[in-house]
Amino acid sequence: MVAVYLSPSEADWPPGPRALCERGEGLAGRQWGRCDGEGLGRTAHMSVKIRAHPSAKPMAVRAAGMVPDVTECQGGTGMMVVAGLQPDDRLEWGELFRGYNAFYERELPADMYDRAWREFHEGDRMHALGARLDGRLVGIGHFLVHASTTASDACYLQDLFTAPEARGKGVARALIRAVEGWARDQGCARLYWHTKEDNHTARRLYDQVAENRGFIQYVLPL
Repeated sequence: MVAVYLSPSEADWPPGPRALCERGEGLAGRQWGRCDGEGLGRTAHMSVKIRAHPSAKPMAVRAAGMVPDVTECQGGTGMMVVAGLQPDDRLEWGELFRGYNAFYERELPADMYDRAWREFHEGDRMHALGARLDGRLVGIGHFLVHASTTASDACYLQDLFTAPEARGKGVARALIRAVEGWARDQGCARLYWHTKEDNHTARRLYDQVAENRGFIQYVLPL
């Protein structure tokens, strides 16, 4: 069994090895599901549940696992944890965020990185999660909530990036599911994100976990 918790303190995590299954249905909304397929990059069959601690806060999202027999996941002993970013993650986070911006062929001044990092830790307007594989930060997700004229608030996953050497191991999927669970607990009506049309590798995952509704984005720089 893998139990995923949203909690403000590591002390609230249950005992046992921490791991987050790569695939599965019912990962959000406190529902049980099955993880049938590749978990943590290996074959796995585990039940999944997600729930929020009553005092959970946006920047304090934690993912903890309770796996009776990790050896059921064939090959390797890697464990994944999705959690809020900590002060000592600043350097690794900056490297990942620069990699994300380089992918989209843009450069940001240093003060923009400082601003984002400050906002994440204030936790009022922008939020962030990091995915760790074997204790190393290998993926980041940045998101925010905004109002909607036609429904409850929406959660926008603005940035999602996995280190090249960690791709194909379920990092992006884990981050999406963690943000989904957080957004659901905030009462959001939907979670959405954008990607470039030719980002075929990422879209193979996105087509599995979300719906492409065919909208075209127009941008008017100010």
